[in-house]
Amino acid sequence: MAAGRSRYQAFISYAHSDQDWAKWLQKVLERFSVPRHVRRDRPELPKRLFPVFRDQTELASSDNLSDSIVDALDRSERLVVVCSPQAAASKWVNEEIRLFKSRFPSRPVLCLLVEGSPDPESADCGFPPALLATGEGRPLPEPLAADPRDNADGKTGARYKLIAGMLGVGMDRLRQREQQRRMRVIGAFGTAGFLLAGVMAVLAWNANRAQQEAELRRSQAEDLIEFMLVDLRDQLEPIGRLNILDSVGQQAMRYFQQLGSLGSEEERLSRSMALRQIGEVRVSQGELDKALEAFEDSRQLISGLTSDNPESPHYLFESGQSEFWVGYVHWERAQFERALASMERYRDVSLELNRRWPDDADYRMELTYSDQNLAALYLELGDHDKALEYIRSAITNQRTLVADHPDNGDYVLELANALSWLGSTLMARRELESSVGVFSEAEGYLSVLSGQEMDAFVTAALCDIKLLLASSSMLTGKYEVTTRQLAEARDLYRELIVGDVTNALWQEGLARAHMGLGNTRVALGEALSGSENFKVAIEILQSLVEEDPSNATFSIRLALAQASMANSLSLQGRLAEASRHRDIAMGMAATWSDHATRGITGSFRLALTWDHIGAVDQSLGDLETARAAWARAFSILEDTQQDALSHQALRARLLHRLGKTEEAAALELEVIASGLKYSGYLPVAGDTQR
Repeated sequence: MAAGRSRYQAFISYAHSDQDWAKWLQKVLERFSVPRHVRRDRPELPKRLFPVFRDQTELASSDNLSDSIVDALDRSERLVVVCSPQAAASKWVNEEIRLFKSRFPSRPVLCLLVEGSPDPESADCGFPPALLATGEGRPLPEPLAADPRDNADGKTGARYKLIAGMLGVGMDRLRQREQQRRMRVIGAFGTAGFLLAGVMAVLAWNANRAQQEAELRRSQAEDLIEFMLVDLRDQLEPIGRLNILDSVGQQAMRYFQQLGSLGSEEERLSRSMALRQIGEVRVSQGELDKALEAFEDSRQLISGLTSDNPESPHYLFESGQSEFWVGYVHWERAQFERALASMERYRDVSLELNRRWPDDADYRMELTYSDQNLAALYLELGDHDKALEYIRSAITNQRTLVADHPDNGDYVLELANALSWLGSTLMARRELESSVGVFSEAEGYLSVLSGQEMDAFVTAALCDIKLLLASSSMLTGKYEVTTRQLAEARDLYRELIVGDVTNALWQEGLARAHMGLGNTRVALGEALSGSENFKVAIEILQSLVEEDPSNATFSIRLALAQASMANSLSLQGRLAEASRHRDIAMGMAATWSDHATRGITGSFRLALTWDHIGAVDQSLGDLETARAAWARAFSILEDTQQDALSHQALRARLLHRLGKTEEAAALELEVIASGLKYSGYLPVAGDTQR
């Protein structure tokens, strides 16, 4: 987020009786992203019309505009007046217009006429006096106004008319650019071109299949086109509104089921891309079963098209997108072999696209994505050499793209993401100081991007980097830095979630931040503060698991959160409460410990869960059960055969707990020599069991 006093793209002046229109106006303005082609011609224009100021206080009992209103007017680039007879009679609307025009005569004033007449001579004129005459009483030309009423511009036409005026762009040109923008939807993991023209063709074609179905088809066509060409594009832009997207998905799935296999190649391509978009929404909502159904249907459609048209770049590109998403769902389910197979096919497609069309920057980005995904997956599987090979390839490719296109924020964002995976790989290889340097470089890129634009993708990536920096700082015992990074990530995630409470990935990120804060407080001897953070994490993760019990990542995180809570409560002497959380953690850990494909990260979290369970059992005086829990934790770590610092430190701690003190001491010296100082993994004095 940019530092200092932010500016508003617009100030909305309205009468209280018109607040519903003012809310609608604020929403459509803040969701609008200025098309890139327009910004390319006019680089001074903002990327988004965000934020927009709309005051929600009453001023009836005041004599003057409040300081906060005056300040907001001063910081606003434009004034937009919601005009109606009520606004025309409002002292405060008129005063806001008068003050804005007197202080900033060169800044534009625009009108949205929602009720009444535009005729200044009419008894129900909607224009306030300050719009019709100067301060000296000289009459002004009748204001040009957008009118969202059905008998005038309509909401869509008024939206374009108003935004065109705000940007100083011709309305026809803006609508043409917007039609092009509507043909693309940017997904959370790549530059997936989402072409919707075919969907319209399918709908129109179906509307004429049979006379008796015409009315039904026409109704469906109108509803779906409106959703996809207006709400879908607006909602998928970085602010993210998954509730509306889910409504689109439900309508589209029912519609496509009726279509079956009918349609031309273009129409089937559009259906394939629409199905993939539905799957992406469901992934973000944590509904993996429904997501996989949509992705597999999409893959089946595009596979046939690619086989029939091997020279088509569009079909080949879409086949890669479908492979990625199928692999991603398997990954989230801890089905790593299936995930690896899909991700390798995705990379094969990316290589083929680059071989055939080497000058296409979007296809070069696909190669970065595919290398980055394989690096992350091999890191999860514990193959650090393979992970390093792929992530270095991704970074090399992405640095070249950024050098060729230095003003492209998407390319810079992906370079930062690739650097984050390099940092994680270096952490796993025990290169802590190097990892901190790489994470810091990524944070620098993202901080600059975040200061330039209000973009949820950038903010989420910045949150993730802060969590990684916190993790590396925690391992080296820099708890002050850890706390600062975690608190900043927590606050940013909260801001993101306000915009979209259904986004499961952001909810998980917030839970991770609270888990990190809880661990830090416990390490500093502040168990009460630790348990408060664990409680928040449990509430978030419990909700996610209830939504999708098949998600291994959420479930294992929840088991660890319950065990961490139990451990922090036992440190406070609250043994009855600790026992309750310990039982919940044990039930979940037992279930997921039996999954052979849980992955390296999941295995470590499960081992740490069993370690905490054993510590609580020890506090309860049940030493035999404690030893059994620690033995199970040690067995899980042994199965992974990992030499990462965190794994080795926890292994040393478990050896110490199990009475193998000499072996534990040697391993402890090794990890401390590598720079690890976090007490949450290292052996605890006085807990050896013989």
